[in-house]
Amino acid sequence: MQCQGCGVDVAGYANCPVCGVALRKISGPRLPDEPWELTAPESHVLRYGLGNHAESMAGFKLALTELVARQALTLQGAWVRRGWAPGRYPTFLLCDGPRKAEVEERSLLPVLALHTRVTDRRPRRGVPFDDPEGAVGGVLLPRFVAVAARRDGGYRRYMERDVAGSLRERKLLSAVNARTPAGALASEQLDAWLDVTRRSLFSWSHDQAWLRAYVSGAGSAVFIAQLATPGSPVLKHIGNAMASCASSDPTYAAAWWESGGLDFAGLVDSVSGTFDAVDAGFVGVGGGGGDGGGGGGG
Repeated sequence: MQCQGCGVDVAGYANCPVCGVALRKISGPRLPDEPWELTAPESHVLRYGLGNHAESMAGFKLALTELVARQALTLQGAWVRRGWAPGRYPTFLLCDGPRKAEVEERSLLPVLALHTRVTDRRPRRGVPFDDPEGAVGGVLLPRFVAVAARRDGGYRRYMERDVAGSLRERKLLSAVNARTPAGALASEQLDAWLDVTRRSLFSWSHDQAWLRAYVSGAGSAVFIAQLATPGSPVLKHIGNAMASCASSDPTYAAAWWESGGLDFAGLVDSVSGTFDAVDAGFVGVGGGGGDGGGGGGG
């Protein structure tokens, strides 16, 4: 969406950030004035703090899910040959995505770097579920999350060093990881997006203009909303709503939905499945000692 006055992209704004002109009002519940720009793991730390191992694992899981949503990584269901027995078994491979090189955020780059290292060291190939004649290469998702739990201090170290470190650079956290005044304001802004999600998403997603403004502005806050409202299928609902809007109006093409690097349209058919698949990859990692080691793996 472009400003009629100066032509800049104003998706998610109430007023143009360049020329200040008031934008066309969208019917429906009011959205926060500014779009949410932090990544999903940054949002998690800002709202919940660093916490224990389980909280750190949740933050890492969010980073992984966002990277899939941004097409930096892809999850591919595939039949993979067993290592010490005949036959194949079904699993998920975490593969390079078409936009892997576009990610620049400090809070996400370490996850991509680890994926590259593990894939280079232990690549696996499989036959995609949807293409019996095809082949796909990547790293086993359960192996990747297990390596991440052990390497370089594990999830906790990643969250402290890279995610909280990014927030400290932004002056949203202090040296002791407490919210600064700017961080408190940012947290209020995140809460405003979560409140809109809770109060309005399910009753206003039929309105194409409102849904576009919401998706464009909420960004990675939708992942926090999925966690903050257990039992409320936020991501699945967004995917279904976008699919419904696109089918009823052909002008709402896939590119129209993309905002802030998050390609929700690309996840219309699997937006909830992606979350479930990532969850499944963490089964067995547990809440225990995964953060302790500094060692190897991969």
